[in-house]
Amino acid sequence: MHTAKDFAPILWASIEAAGGDRDVLRRILGSKPKSDIILFHREVQRAWTNLWHEIDTAKPRLPAPWVRLSEDTLEDIFSYVVSQGAAYYDHILTSPEELRLDVTPSEVPFLGVPREVFIQHFGEEIDLQA
Repeated sequence: MHTAKDFAPILWASIEAAGGDRDVLRRILGSKPKSDIILFHREVQRAWTNLWHEIDTAKPRLPAPWVRLSEDTLEDIFSYVVSQGAAYYDHILTSPEELRLDVTPSEVPFLGVPREVFIQHFGEEIDLQA
């Protein structure tokens, strides 16, 4: 299991500094070099993939609707957890039964921000970077 400390500091530092504000995160990432934006993006993906794996193994402790959620909904839920910062991330890892299953895309403040910033600043798709 990967806890918050296992991810690059840029992930949690940027999320904490943004304080849940999409525009602030956009400015923070926009001030970073290309390599840092790529690292942030990859760490976000790695963090929610880790959550997906860890929480999937905790199915017996999760509410019944868990098994009926779409992949898009799960991605929103895990992105929401990551966007809340390191302490919340670790809390959900240790208490997956407290995972909110009613998260909507509008509650995920940072969804797509690295991609938007990367296209705006470099004219390239971030997922195509080596």
